[in-house]
Amino acid sequence: MDQKDVLELAKRYCDFQQNCHSPFHVVLQLKNLLLSQGCIELSAEKNWDLTFHKNYFIVHPDGKSLIAFKLG
Repeated sequence: MDQKDVLELAKRYCDFQQNCHSPFHVVLQLKNLLLSQGCIELSAEKNWDLTFHKNYFIVHPDGKSLIAFKLG
């Protein structure tokens, strides 16, 4: 990783921090990032139909935590 990459990563981290004033904001930012990368959101109230090698995530009903995983 060269200096340009480090600076870009630091900028992205600072932007993330500026938009995340609470756990709710962090979860929203992560949810949007995961959706933009093709991850599938699951619901705690529905049965899951999971497929190997797919990426999933679920947001806790209180909105303050998120679990992401890849099956297989």
